[in-house]
Amino acid sequence: YIADGSAQDVHAAVCIARETFDEGCWSGLSPQERKQVMLRWAQLIEKHSEELAALDCVDAGKPITECLNTDLPATVETFYWYAEAIDKLFGKIAPTGRQEMGLIVHEPIGVVGAVLPWNFPAQMFAWKVAPALAVGNSVIVKPAELTSLSAYRMVELA
Repeated sequence: YIADGSAQDVHAAVCIARETFDEGCWSGLSPQERKQVMLRWAQLIEKHSEELAALDCVDAGKPITECLNTDLPATVETFYWYAEAIDKLFGKIAPTGRQEMGLIVHEPIGVVGAVLPWNFPAQMFAWKVAPALAVGNSVIVKPAELTSLSAYRMVELA
């Protein structure tokens, strides 16, 4: 059984996420450090993909073959893609005149709330959480009430 979260629970989670963000535990890491952590997490998700597929199968009522052959490979691929992108995506500056200077600064925005639908639990978790974490944000995840087991397990693996 996973308990429902109250408004007070959400407020507490946001406060902790904001404090963690401000302290720089994650947001202050270099892109290379975040990349290494996320690659390790992706490896753990891949290692536990059969377990995660079984959780999504039970929770969402999907065929296990779909979870094993489609959903979880896409989930793992998403985590690897965003982990690898951390130190490879750079902005482009439009040409400027001699008196101008153009800059692109990539920085996290703070606390991101990720609300997940029920239909592709692990995959939707990856689609929302991986990009937000890759750039250094803190993330609060609210999985669908009926399909929360794989999100819970991926957070444990993190």
